[in-house]
Amino acid sequence: MKTFYIKIGEIVFSFDSERDLEIEEGLVPFLIEKEETPDVQVFVRWDYDRIRKPTTAAVGQDLIQTYYIEDEMKFCQTEGGPKGTVSQVVYSEDCKTLNCFINGTVYEQQYYSLSWILRLLPMREVFQRFGVVFFHGAQVAVGEDGILFTAPSETGRSTQAKLWITYENARLVCGDRTLVRKTDDKWRCYGYPIDGSSPVRSTEVTELKAIALLKQAKENHIECLRGGKALTQLMPQLVIDGWSASARQRSMELLLELLADVPAYQLSCTPDKEAVDVLKNRLVEDGMRLNGEDQRSIVK
Repeated sequence: MKTFYIKIGEIVFSFDSERDLEIEEGLVPFLIEKEETPDVQVFVRWDYDRIRKPTTAAVGQDLIQTYYIEDEMKFCQTEGGPKGTVSQVVYSEDCKTLNCFINGTVYEQQYYSLSWILRLLPMREVFQRFGVVFFHGAQVAVGEDGILFTAPSETGRSTQAKLWITYENARLVCGDRTLVRKTDDKWRCYGYPIDGSSPVRSTEVTELKAIALLKQAKENHIECLRGGKALTQLMPQLVIDGWSASARQRSMELLLELLADVPAYQLSCTPDKEAVDVLKNRLVEDGMRLNGEDQRSIVK
């Protein structure tokens, strides 16, 4: 029996596995020493014969997983096409205990790695239970401050992040998915080790100071998003279980709480330094202290 611990978004997961799991190099920084009271306990088993076949209709489904609720327990099944179900995760309402049963007879080698196991778990629901706002977004760190770029795919999240790296000496924390969580009365940004199409596996933590919703344009323009407009435009950029009414409601509540503390902007932008300057100038005018320094007197 192998047990190890990882921390994602300040949430401690313990993994208790019957078989040795490969921990990829990019995930090693997320490993931590033994934690006596983990937030989430994950038990990984290959005795698939123990699974309980749901007897009621599914309550939700996405491209990969199907969800059931029976007898106050939840089930998350990962489908595998013609070969059948890959795994079943049985978990509690509070998401503090996850029992993952893998169909090792049919699916074997690829499910010996931590990254694959994480993909089998109902991580979106787990994060939401712990107050995480999960964004499709690239995050850069300027000093200890975080700026989040979010937008639909192919709109320029990675491009704007790279421009800040080039012209403002920023650091890329995550390239495609960002976790935002309030701890100690501050909204902090965390990288996600399974980072979509742009893997950036950094454990760096920043305080979120601004959200930039991007829109491609021929000229650069910025406006502050407020109230219902901010909520409406940012909700589609969240990673949530869209089939679940309760998940949508909880995401809306968390996003409203976030927007009460952190400014959001609509940045119509071009893929060049001018876009960086437009956003930077507005952030400084609104009182953001880049790299911990007040730059309002030097911004032109």
